Amino acid sequence: MGAKRKYPLWPGPKDDEVPYDTEHFKRWLVNSQGLTISTAKAYVSSIRTAFSVMFAEDDATFKNLRNAFRSQNHLDPERRVARLEAEHERLEEYIWAVNEFGDITLDEFNSNLHYGQEKKAPKEMWVTALQAYSRYIRWRIDLERVTYDMKINVEDNTMTFIEVPFSKEFIQYLKNKGIGYKKKSIETYLSKLKRIYNLLFRRLLGDEAAQSLYQCINQGIAPESVCDVLTDIVNQEIEDPLYPDLSHDDLSRGIRTLELYREFLKDYVENPGKYPSEKYEIPMPDED
Repeated sequence: MGAKRKYPLWPGPKDDEVPYDTEHFKRWLVNSQGLTISTAKAYVSSIRTAFSVMFAEDDATFKNLRNAFRSQNHLDPERRVARLEAEHERLEEYIWAVNEFGDITLDEFNSNLHYGQEKKAPKEMWVTALQAYSRYIRWRIDLERVTYDMKINVEDNTMTFIEVPFSKEFIQYLKNKGIGYKKKSIETYLSKLKRIYNLLFRRLLGDEAAQSLYQCINQGIAPESVCDVLTDIVNQEIEDPLYPDLSHDDLSRGIRTLELYREFLKDYVENPGKYPSEKYEIPMPDED
């Protein structure tokens, strides 16, 4: 209950934001999920357009999320988290509706088109952006759970998996290692690493593994001890399984990928100039 909050409180979301917590969402996409700033902004624009076109600019789900995160300090942890989970489920219902009924045509009534023009709605982009936002809200709820020492429920669903820390830089490392790994091999390594990261490390450690890695990198410290802990966790799961949705192949190949990931992190600390990447800083209140 008294644990220090891990989520920044300033600047707070505006009352009428669509989507709720826009700036932090964009920062999370860029700094934690490896997207570009332009892609993060495009996701926000897609969410706004989807709600404007399909739900007549209905922003109730975002207002409800805002109220759920803001207004429950007087509630016990179980009720607080239960309400957050309920609002996340409602958000998923909107995503389902876009996926099911988003095959629509934008016609002359859309202010972005000239009279008589028709254009197919970018349903896939809308769904992709909303799914990313859903993962962001899931991540925030998980931080709440950790604050209250509550278990994190990570489903075996690749659509809900968040990215491994420094995944974009890890891909760059694999491309340039030796003669370079092929695209298919890189995708396989990332898939295995993301699977054990979400279904094992996040279940057991919450966001602590990511925070420890970020702290090491920011301080220029080799994250050997963190990697040792992660390897030990995988070996323990092999010997005494807790999660049947993780196969022996997931774990054994995950160990091999962790060794590559360890090599990459060491190289990242020793040669940070090799890995230039965008960072998203939340604008000051008086900035455009």
